Amino acid sequence: PSINIKTNVQRSTYTENTSQYPLTLLATHPLPTMPQIDVYTEPPPKPADIPLRIYSNPICPFAQRVRLIAAAKNIRTEEINVHLKVKPEWFLTKISSYGQVPVIEHEGRVIRESIIAFDYVDEVFPGKSLWPTDPYQKALDRLLLNDFGNQYIGNYYKYYSGKADENTAAALAKFVRRLEDILKAHEGGFLS
Repeated sequence: PSINIKTNVQRSTYTENTSQYPLTLLATHPLPTMPQIDVYTEPPPKPADIPLRIYSNPICPFAQRVRLIAAAKNIRTEEINVHLKVKPEWFLTKISSYGQVPVIEHEGRVIRESIIAFDYVDEVFPGKSLWPTDPYQKALDRLLLNDFGNQYIGNYYKYYSGKADENTAAALAKFVRRLEDILKAHEGGFLS
């Protein structure tokens, strides 16, 4: 379960004009709902009974990787959402000078980059590893993650930001179909 702390917060709102998106794309891939996001004026103290803090953003597909492994391993987390258009100074100076999410914090250690954070959580916390034990299958899974970053994400953000062109929906649909085929054939139906 995630806990959202409501201290030291300034409210901010994302607004999206959905009329700029192709109707076929909206029908098959609705936009994430984000009525507001908490913007912390300083990082709140981390509760002692929460082992993992995730600095995230609701629309970030990379942050989803860390949330998924935490859920799969039944890790209690606290999620601090960072407004990516109005990054707080404390986040840039104390957490990630790169200004990207996700970033995880565990036992005072801060780790950025989704796949590195995923690996860290997978190795540090108890439970079955979510990577396959077969090195070849693990390599194929990592290649799929690489392709996800190279082929899907750019189109996802083009779509979400209203900069989609006539090829965006087709590229997204092609990658989703490929992913669905891989998941059907994948042992356990889960990819990291």
